[in-house]
Amino acid sequence: MKRIALLMDEIGWQTAFADLTEAQVRALIEEAVEGFREAMADIARAQTPEVPF
Repeated sequence: MKRIALLMDEIGWQTAFADLTEAQVRALIEEAVEGFREAMADIARAQTPEVPF
């Protein structure tokens, strides 16, 4: 969420989604996906399962 918030600060919080340019929409999508990937990687690193043998 922090990544999207930083981008929205640049775009402007009062800007309606319908008024966003294609580049802005793509940037928001990229930030959301990358943020999700980072969060999942953090979770995977935090969970160190035992070797089952």
